Amino acid sequence: MTGKQTPETDYQLKIDAQVEKFTENKQKLTYFLITASVAVIAFQVKFAVDHLQGIRELVYLVIISCLAGFLTSACSLLNLHLEHRSYRLHIKNRYLKIDYDSLSAKERKQWDRINAWAALCLNGAFIFLFSEIFFAVIFFVIFLYTGKPTNTAK
Repeated sequence: MTGKQTPETDYQLKIDAQVEKFTENKQKLTYFLITASVAVIAFQVKFAVDHLQGIRELVYLVIISCLAGFLTSACSLLNLHLEHRSYRLHIKNRYLKIDYDSLSAKERKQWDRINAWAALCLNGAFIFLFSEIFFAVIFFVIFLYTGKPTNTAK
């Protein structure tokens, strides 16, 4: 580290509390995104299995939706990993009593890159969740509109 040490201030301690709360909220958001994605996949796959005879020509919509769901979870988990890397850097610098502005340009760039990738992954998770739900809705609308038989495959 090439930064200078700074004394503890109330302002810095409040920032620490905000960072901790932010990280907790990001974890909750990640769990929400994954749960929402898995719920859509589970419902859609269960429906598809129960109505196998009526959905054969629509199976591609189920597959696309499930792939989008998988990508939602993958982006969410990668976001969580990157957020934790950033949080670890924050803690490390706090213990060394080095503030962000005192870091070298290379260190700031590295930290900023981690945060940028985390934001990109979170945006990707929302886009993939939207896509997952979109293709699931299209599947159900087409299924209901075409009046496919609702006999179960049991």
